[in-house]
Amino acid sequence: MVLACDRPDEARHFYEKTTGAPLFCADFIAAAGPGASAPQWELVVAVDDLDNVVRAHDHGRASVTSSEEHGRRVVRLSSPEGLSFLVRRREL
Repeated sequence: MVLACDRPDEARHFYEKTTGAPLFCADFIAAAGPGASAPQWELVVAVDDLDNVVRAHDHGRASVTSSEEHGRRVVRLSSPEGLSFLVRRREL
């Protein structure tokens, strides 16, 4: 999971204190752009073969957008209902 917010260090501290455990699978990043003040959680899935996931995704019935994030390609998959998540190649 990734949380984009105004104060990512404070957010990490809050969630670690609240859960009583380190958050190894959560990233906290600074929100970017105007109107980005509302914190937003997003599901991010790491896969071995990003291109294969894109080809298999719902046979074109849903939205697929590709971009670069922190120097690596990420793909946003969206369902016809508007639900979305990011998919990126697993780091080795």
